[in-house]
Amino acid sequence: MAQTPVSKKGFYDESKKNYSYHNNYDKKIRWIQYHHQIDQVLKLSPKKVLEIGIGNKVVSDYLSKYVNIKKFDINSNLSPNVVGSVENLSNHFKTNSFDVVLCSQVLEHLPFEKFDLCLKQIRDVSKKYVILSLPHAAIHIRGNISVLKNFNLKLNLTIPRPIKHKFYLGHYWEIGKANYSKKLIHKHLRKYFDIKSEYGMPEDPYYRFYILEKK
Repeated sequence: MAQTPVSKKGFYDESKKNYSYHNNYDKKIRWIQYHHQIDQVLKLSPKKVLEIGIGNKVVSDYLSKYVNIKKFDINSNLSPNVVGSVENLSNHFKTNSFDVVLCSQVLEHLPFEKFDLCLKQIRDVSKKYVILSLPHAAIHIRGNISVLKNFNLKLNLTIPRPIKHKFYLGHYWEIGKANYSKKLIHKHLRKYFDIKSEYGMPEDPYYRFYILEKK
C-alpha cells in the first residue's frame, strides 16, 4: 500500500483549530452527528466512558449527565482531563479502564501507517466496546420518491470514489479513497475487534460509524 506523504507543508496544527459556532464549525449536520455519538454510547449502558478527541465538548458535557466520562485530547487548549496522543493511550490509562471508548473523526488525523497502533491502544484501554467514526469519501445519493399517496420509496445509493487522497484540514486519509477501501478498514479492525454493526449516518453517509467489541 502506498505510504502517506508527510511534510512540513502538510502538517496541520490542531491547537489552532477553532471549534466556535461563529467559525461555522457547528453546522446542523454536526449536531446530528453529536446525537449519533451520544445515542450509540448510551445504548450500551456504560458506567465509565473515554472520549478521544473532545472538540467543543458538546458530546462529553451531555454524556456527563449519565456516565462517568474522561475527556482525552492532544490539544491542551481544550482543557481535557488528560492531554496526550491516541498513539500512547496506555501511558495514561490502565488496561480495561473503560466500558466504552468513543473515538469520532480522530484517526484520519494521523497517517494510516499508525492506524493499527491506535486501534491496539484503544482496544487495550477498553473493557468491552468501542464506538468509532471515520470519514467515508464516496458519492452518496439520497432521497425520497413519492409515487402514490401511500407509497414512498427511499433512495440510498453509495458510489465508490477511489481518487487519490490529498492532505487537507488535517486528514491524512479517508475511507473510499484510493488505497483506503472499506475492505481494508475491515481487515485492520478485525485484528482487534468484532464488528457488531456499522452504518453510514443516514443524514450524511460521509460520517461512517462502527460499533466494535474487543477480542
